Amino acid sequence: MALEAGGCDYGGKIEAIRAIDELTVEFDLCSPDPAFLAQIAFSVFGIQPAEHLEATGGAPLDNPVGTGPYVLEEWVRGDSVVYS
Repeated sequence: MALEAGGCDYGGKIEAIRAIDELTVEFDLCSPDPAFLAQIAFSVFGIQPAEHLEATGGAPLDNPVGTGPYVLEEWVRGDSVVYS
């Protein structure tokens, strides 16, 4: 899977993002960015399985995928989160 901007003249920082294999993602930047590693730690860069994005209609925050030992049981926005 790949997302290509077709160049850097759109004004953004990323020219392309590619899934190299199941565990590797490659970002092609328009120019060197020493803060990029810190920036991709933000949730907007969260990598989700394609089938999960399709199942949630592109709204993965409604049923997030995690990588830890806990499972999200209930989320009432602005009120509470219950894990098991």
